[in-house]
Amino acid sequence: MSSPEGAAGVIAELLKAHAGLDLPVGLRAWDGSEAGPEGPPVLVARTPRALRRILWCPGELGLARAYISGDLDVEGDLTDGLRRVWGAISQKGAPTRGITLTPAAWTEQGGYVRERARGLGLGDRAVVRIQDYRDPVDERYDAIASVEMGEHVGAAQYPRFCEALYGRLRPGGRLLIQQMFRDARAPGGGPFIESYVAPDMDMRPVGETVRLIENAGFEVIGVEAMRNHYMRTIQAWLDNFEQNLPAIKEILSEEQVRVWRLYLAGGALAFEEGRMGVDQILAVRSDPARSAPARSAPARSAPARSAPARSTR
Repeated sequence: MSSPEGAAGVIAELLKAHAGLDLPVGLRAWDGSEAGPEGPPVLVARTPRALRRILWCPGELGLARAYISGDLDVEGDLTDGLRRVWGAISQKGAPTRGITLTPAAWTEQGGYVRERARGLGLGDRAVVRIQDYRDPVDERYDAIASVEMGEHVGAAQYPRFCEALYGRLRPGGRLLIQQMFRDARAPGGGPFIESYVAPDMDMRPVGETVRLIENAGFEVIGVEAMRNHYMRTIQAWLDNFEQNLPAIKEILSEEQVRVWRLYLAGGALAFEEGRMGVDQILAVRSDPARSAPARSAPARSAPARSAPARSTR
């Protein structure tokens, strides 16, 4: 880019002087000035408000707010831009200081599932209910699958969640939990996700979840990591999002479009770098009529899995 002058040059100099950082990508400011490396991706600060949002809340959340508001944009590949900017921030240890699903939305999803079941010829075999896991249920089941719901239960309620699942299974019944995880360095959902996407998101290392499941009385018989597969899944979601953008803009505001684009691009990067993962945990409710079997190797080894091991899956 051209020699650093104007607002972009001042920003670059301040970043270097006060944070010890060189611009990881090109920067174009509201006055047309440019600084940083040549070529895409390029951060485009459309108004001084972009800088104010970032300074007011340094780190991931400030950048997210500037992007979602439209004060900051990215020319070129968004995921690559995030990789470079957030990578530079994390290396220097910069500080990191919505949208919720309503009952009406749940009802709409229930209707969609019923429709799909009828289309597959399973309308008379599939029962769709909209209810809380804490609501009383008379039935006992042979198997239960919980797919990416446990992240939203909350740390304080997770033992109760596991106890509810245990109580709804017959002896010998199997439980499959698919859940997103973070390592101990970045618990929770992260500032951006907790502010804009899922305020109740709570993620923890997979070993801690295995321990909570075992504490409820289950025997954990298998843990399978799916992070590498999920990288491809999220990229496919992002591709579909961009290909269907005209239809999406008919139902979402511009800010909402930016939230979901950033969520998908940022999620792909988090899985790529091993900061987030997805695992499937298979457990069984032991039959009290039989002697309890010894714990299997996967169940005992899972709590000891460290962050480096997860990042090489």
